[in-house]
Amino acid sequence: MATDELATDSEYQRLLGRISEVYTAGQVRAHQAVNTQITETYWQIGHDIVEFEQGGQSACRLRPIPPLQPQPRSDHPATARVSAAAM
Repeated sequence: MATDELATDSEYQRLLGRISEVYTAGQVRAHQAVNTQITETYWQIGHDIVEFEQGGQSACRLRPIPPLQPQPRSDHPATARVSAAAM
């Protein structure tokens, strides 16, 4: 089959369409999985902060919490550009 024939062949065009659909669906599922994991990660971080702030108490003590202090990011270098204000 010549290249010109491939471009007009309806079966080939259907194959390209199917490849595109599968690829796009895979991207959507990957994005959803990443978003779910990020949400669970940040929820757990928030939960841990609340428990720390409450000192293990089930009721919230109403007191202001100090601002987040900059921490070295050597253990998580990809977050080095995240500021406390961005959180």
